[in-house]
Amino acid sequence: MFPYLLITNLDPFLFFVGMFLLFGLENFESILKILIYLAPPIIGLHAILFFFKNREFRKQMQRPEGIIYTEKELKFIRSFAKSGALNILSTNVGGPILTMLLAYHYGLVKTYGEVVFFIILGVILAMAISSIFYVTVEKKLYETYIQFNLPPLSLFANLLFPIFATFAIGYFIFSFYIYYQFRSQVDVHHLENICIGLSFFIL
Repeated sequence: MFPYLLITNLDPFLFFVGMFLLFGLENFESILKILIYLAPPIIGLHAILFFFKNREFRKQMQRPEGIIYTEKELKFIRSFAKSGALNILSTNVGGPILTMLLAYHYGLVKTYGEVVFFIILGVILAMAISSIFYVTVEKKLYETYIQFNLPPLSLFANLLFPIFATFAIGYFIFSFYIYYQFRSQVDVHHLENICIGLSFFIL
């Protein structure tokens, strides 16, 4: 459960650190308000949902030997990593969307192009982090899958997800840097065009 909470909180931590670096301490109060409004309910709700799923998973793993698992129980075991990753993804996709809507409301960003740009960055980061969680849990459960004659994660997926996560995090850092460099040097209209161009590049 602790690794799940750690990974879940990694996304909003990186996103809000980026906001502090971009918008400075003069906007600290606005950023803090956004964080307080969004982080506890979003992360708290999904953490509670995963807590019950994790408890059920541990219960299945601690059953006495000799008890036959039903097809439904085996399906639950096999889908545990995927459901956890999807839980992280849904947590961290909703966060950037609501964050940027509030950021626009508080005047941290001035254009819709910036809003869309940062939402896309947040979604990409969420996909990267949920991919890391998925592959990590799948590898830890490899022996369990073999024990229950369940198919492990394919070699292709073992290679694909880490490569994607590395690329996504790299693009996240690169885009933040580009925005930071141009934010104070160009007018609002040109900054919006840069954001739209970066958004189309990744899509």
